[in-house]
Amino acid sequence: MACAGAIADPCIVKTDNGANGDPKGCAKRELSVWTNLLVAAVAQVNKGNFKNVTAATQQAQQTWLTSREKICRVFDNIDPGMLPGGSDYCRILETAGRVLALRRLGTALAEH
Repeated sequence: MACAGAIADPCIVKTDNGANGDPKGCAKRELSVWTNLLVAAVAQVNKGNFKNVTAATQQAQQTWLTSREKICRVFDNIDPGMLPGGSDYCRILETAGRVLALRRLGTALAEH
């Protein structure tokens, strides 16, 4: 999976942006996929066995999760038409970007 929204977007369309269903439920389903991909990406980084990189990644992940939660909560309090799926859709976008960055790091470490 490489495209944020690939699961949630078609589902949200079917809900007519909330008129006939739950766009947040759509976002939650995709977020669970990206969360699993994030766990795998962190594991790939850790597999490189560079203690300093592993420590930096763990610390950065904690900071990133705090940041993600602060910004994404805001989306539950704005016009739903701006981001159907609210905070969970925001989490999809943030997590997808993080997965891609960590995959690159993991790939780079595997070359050494």
